[in-house]
Amino acid sequence: MVEREHAMREPGVSCTSEVDTMKNGRWQEAIETFEDLNIYQTDAYGAERYGEKNVSHLVVKRDNRVIAAAQCGIVKPPIIRSGVAHVRWGPLWKGKDGLADPENFRQAIRALRNEYTCRRGLLLRVYPNLFEDEAGNCAEILQEEGYSPWRIGERDRTLVIDLERSLQELRSGMSKRWRHHLNRAEQSALDLVEGSEDGLFEEFMPIYREMLDIKGIAESTDITRFRRAQKRLPAEWKMRVFLCRTGGKACAGIIGSAMGKIGITMFRATNAEGRKCEAAYLVHWRALQWLKEQGCKGYDMDGINPVTNPGTYQYKSGLCGRNGRDVQFLGQFENCEGEFTGAFVRTGERFLRSYRSARQGKVMKKVRASFAGVRGWR
Repeated sequence: MVEREHAMREPGVSCTSEVDTMKNGRWQEAIETFEDLNIYQTDAYGAERYGEKNVSHLVVKRDNRVIAAAQCGIVKPPIIRSGVAHVRWGPLWKGKDGLADPENFRQAIRALRNEYTCRRGLLLRVYPNLFEDEAGNCAEILQEEGYSPWRIGERDRTLVIDLERSLQELRSGMSKRWRHHLNRAEQSALDLVEGSEDGLFEEFMPIYREMLDIKGIAESTDITRFRRAQKRLPAEWKMRVFLCRTGGKACAGIIGSAMGKIGITMFRATNAEGRKCEAAYLVHWRALQWLKEQGCKGYDMDGINPVTNPGTYQYKSGLCGRNGRDVQFLGQFENCEGEFTGAFVRTGERFLRSYRSARQGKVMKKVRASFAGVRGWR
């Protein structure tokens, strides 16, 4: 403990940090001024993802003004003091006033290391909400502050659409094939509905689960967590659910979030009826329009992988067309001052990956058995 505290670094001039002082709505007030605000840094998401008792909030102030903030989810096994502090798409440090001083980023990651690595003895993992082509010297700052890249070869890649263009430009800029499918969907007898109420989540769930079954993907608990988080979010931060119906039943849907400069969609699904009438194209186009209406300057399409998921890549790149760019995230970084903590966490992670791989294998066996004899299915 003493050795870890000796490794702490002094905050910058006029800078101080506060931990877990933002109660009774003060966290929302602290983070709503940031341009890089996102749903993963809301206390609603944190409480559902990690449990209220396992969420910690840190703010950095300069001259009593908040210049950076980060929500940490802490995962610790019973009894053992070792564990991991996760910061997903944080820290927040880009002000809506246009101020994006890298020194604020430095002070944030320094304060995070001081608190969660040096004081608490945790392995700290930070996943900044930064695209590589816009990160400036942030990677150098992370390394100067004692962080090292984690999973270097597994950096996420996505498409980002420029929403500052007009709708006419966005439509003409998409691929000819994507525009053809959208035209067909608009001519179909589809009902488009949208809103933030729980009933729309409920209507979306069956087509989402059907899609997972067809693809042989084990259902993640993430969508359930997001659904519960929706009930906690203030009205202005709630996710938006978009559904296409045919014959009174949902056949395609998408769920998006419009917080900060960059909007995102987290869940998408289409069933057999939806594929017949191109419903996915209509519902996705409407979601893009909504993100633009909310003032988002860009639309992050939630990841691409042309190698492992070429079909989804083709679909997303068609919508993006000439309107955006293919980017990589800066990546994930970690810091740990204790050898035992690092070894313990990594051993546990290897076991968990093995378990998930085995579980996924069982799911695929069931899928193959279910579709045995169906022509054209492999």
